[in-house]
Amino acid sequence: MAKNAKNYEERPWGSFAILSELKNQGDSEDVVIKRLEVHPGKRLSYQKHEFRHEHWFCIAGNGYAVINDERVPLKSGEAVQIKIGDKHRLDNLEGTEPLIVMEIITGVFDEYDNERFEDDFDRDSSWHNQ
Repeated sequence: MAKNAKNYEERPWGSFAILSELKNQGDSEDVVIKRLEVHPGKRLSYQKHEFRHEHWFCIAGNGYAVINDERVPLKSGEAVQIKIGDKHRLDNLEGTEPLIVMEIITGVFDEYDNERFEDDFDRDSSWHNQ
């Protein structure tokens, strides 16, 4: 199991499910595939990671990927890359339907590898889902 992660977790912004997990994949080390669902009117924390890259591929809905303060429209069939150290968030504040994104994580995966800069739910970097 991915470090500090469950197969499925509800979050204040929606939910995620870990669909696949591959360990020790050469230079990438771990590869984790997650399905993120962001409810209409919600967004994730504005955060960065120290040990992992993320690739987001939108499969349903319309929203935004915010990467290093740039707001990038994201709709079904489109993808964005988040590098280690990039500040980022998924944003479905203007959406009327769930924003569903496949997240492919490479690097060293730890669900607690989050440095939060802004959070709509008053969580800081020490917050951990129970």
